[in-house]
Amino acid sequence: MQNAHPSSHQRVLPTWMSMLYLPAHTAHANAFPLGCRPDAVVLDLEDFVPSAEKTYARSRLAELAQGFAAQGIDVLVRINRPLDEAVADLQQAVRAEVRGLLVTKAASAQHLLLLDEFVSLLERRAGLPEGQICFIPLVETAAALTQMDDIAAATSRNVAIALGGEDLAREARMRAGRDTLAYGKARLVSAAAAAGILPCGYLGSVLDFQGADDFRDLIDASRDFGFRLTTCMRPEQVEIVNIGYAPRANELAWAQAVPADAGIQDRAEAGWVMARARRCCARPKTLIDGEAA
Repeated sequence: MQNAHPSSHQRVLPTWMSMLYLPAHTAHANAFPLGCRPDAVVLDLEDFVPSAEKTYARSRLAELAQGFAAQGIDVLVRINRPLDEAVADLQQAVRAEVRGLLVTKAASAQHLLLLDEFVSLLERRAGLPEGQICFIPLVETAAALTQMDDIAAATSRNVAIALGGEDLAREARMRAGRDTLAYGKARLVSAAAAAGILPCGYLGSVLDFQGADDFRDLIDASRDFGFRLTTCMRPEQVEIVNIGYAPRANELAWAQAVPADAGIQDRAEAGWVMARARRCCARPKTLIDGEAA
């Protein structure tokens, strides 16, 4: 397993539950539908942005990031995979208002370490704290799937890991769905747990949205599978995710009962659960119910 760590800061897991994708070339910081309050936005520079619009999309990152940060919404950026485009993306994305990056088509631990090194350089140039920019690698190829454990553990910038099921299914000549992606999702949850980071997503394909009731059931099942945060393709998914992935009453009771002299891992887990609960309580509509986790 890869053990080199260019950034050696202490990892802090995010408390996000919902992260809403917004194409950077068309997004507006004050245009959320009524009732939509994501924990974070993902300003996309990749698939949602036509090639001819990518330079313009990058030019808007500063303004958009400032606008969302002013509303208390964390900002992430999804970067492109080709190295020349990734470098151009990072030069605009590494700034004070941005919390992290979704690393498209993460190929290997070495790929992440290369990006880590460049981001560290950009953080120093911008006067930012080392490690401010976290990573969420996206595993989207069959080759990367076989290296998922190493990818998850590659760098202390990693705080979560996600599966790009549609691209993976296309390469494997299968239809992206709950059954066909089950193996990859299980690998994802296990790799995240082993690396001490979060599995990001939900069971099935992000394209299989059949309405609010079905999606609510899917999020409940995904929670049982170990997921606690996800990206959202549609604004109407946000509130369902915020409620479905919120801490449950039994989790809060456990966290509150952890003694001060407990082990480091238990105290860190308890602190994370309570921080997520505080985020939920800051939302006007999110409920914390008593269902089992």
